Amino acid sequence: MSGPSVEHETVVEVEVDQLHRRGSCIGTQSCDKYVDQFTERMVGRYVARPNEGPPPVVSALLDVRDLDFGEYMASLRKIHKGAAIRQARKSDDAGFICDRFAWKNHIPDVVEINTSLESRSGGEMREAYRRSVEKMGGAPIELHTNTSPGCLVHGIWNWGIFEPKPGHQQGEVVVDRRLLAYVRFKRQGSLGIYTTLLGHGEELGRGIMYRLHYAIMEWIASHPQDVPELTHVLYGGAADGNDGLKMWKKRCGFVPGHLRLKSPLEGKP
Repeated sequence: MSGPSVEHETVVEVEVDQLHRRGSCIGTQSCDKYVDQFTERMVGRYVARPNEGPPPVVSALLDVRDLDFGEYMASLRKIHKGAAIRQARKSDDAGFICDRFAWKNHIPDVVEINTSLESRSGGEMREAYRRSVEKMGGAPIELHTNTSPGCLVHGIWNWGIFEPKPGHQQGEVVVDRRLLAYVRFKRQGSLGIYTTLLGHGEELGRGIMYRLHYAIMEWIASHPQDVPELTHVLYGGAADGNDGLKMWKKRCGFVPGHLRLKSPLEGKP
């Protein structure tokens, strides 16, 4: 049986507005840095400039404008007879909980997740994911409060799925829950990007990646004040990874799309 393919699927056209010092942007130097990074890393590869041809990479995109979570989940039940939803229920049955979290509180768990498999659906793990706890900033010496980014359109949220575990420690700090998987969700103007999405190798069979994604979608739908002016979520290239990763994207509703920058002249206040 042949694997998933994007060759014959309709490719949507999506405009990206960086919202730099406009709209909900607070206009700090951090915002400037995010825009510079986006221009350096994404434009010319994932994102075409105005009036240019399509970018080299066909992105995997999810339209979240006016997202209705109930309708979204209903649409997923039509894909492979709702297999992904049944997988996610395993996480609920196990009592796992999805939540936003302070990154510094869970560095040891993050390292354990990163190093739990030598290779994944995207290929062999890069050196950046093989760093030790110390090289990742060290175990916490105190509990950090989870806060929203200063700018809601240029910032990062960390989402995780946790196993409640009284007494579980990170270094000498008791956190009472074990991180099983995480998503780093980065806002770049109107675009939200899954920059990293990883789960512990021993727990992947319990639907943790589907369940965590659904939690993020429910958050986007129910807390629009947290994600102002968000239009689409990007998770890499539509053709990236092996058949398993492509299947995951399809079952979550991602579709192939071309990204293009909105002309700055069109976006002036």
